Amino acid sequence: MDSSKKKNLYLFLYYWLIVLIFMGIIFYYSTTTLKIRPYYRHQDKTLHFLVYAVLGSSMARAFLQTFFRQKIWIAICSTILIASCFGALIEVCQIYCNRHFEVADIIANSLGSIAGSFFYLKTYRNLYPIIKTKIPILLKIEKYEEKFYGSSTNVL
Repeated sequence: MDSSKKKNLYLFLYYWLIVLIFMGIIFYYSTTTLKIRPYYRHQDKTLHFLVYAVLGSSMARAFLQTFFRQKIWIAICSTILIASCFGALIEVCQIYCNRHFEVADIIANSLGSIAGSFFYLKTYRNLYPIIKTKIPILLKIEKYEEKFYGSSTNVL
């Protein structure tokens, strides 16, 4: 395997492995029966929103850093579509796992993926340059990424 293919494989694994692991965790906990006492009404919708916001944020990062480097809106739309379809698919799978299918969960999943992807976009553009000057380890990580993957400053 030549160095450019190795580089692309490492780049793919670096950004997508966390997304795939997180999707596996979501699938596992969504298809097992859990006994959780809610503290307030519609707590499960809040949890759906937050979990899919994290998924949307990490998926938007992966898309922007690997497949759609210069195409921000394609990456955001792909993130929203894939995360929302994943959430809907899990809701359908819950029918066969002694859980309840709820349209409100699909809506919460979709809204969470939208919020997460736009949160990542806004955070990366505005806050990351400020944060990386305050936290030195981020500068080291960025230099490491530039060394192996090229500059990522022209992504957004």
